[in-house]
Amino acid sequence: MNEEKFWQLIEQIGREALEAGSNCAAWPS
Repeated sequence: MNEEKFWQLIEQIGREALEAGSNCAAWPS
């Protein structure tokens, strides 16, 4: 995997995490 694709994947995961943030209170701690 090249570095560019790696960072694209990191950015995608980051956006998904932000979108899921509203649900984090429902996740087990």
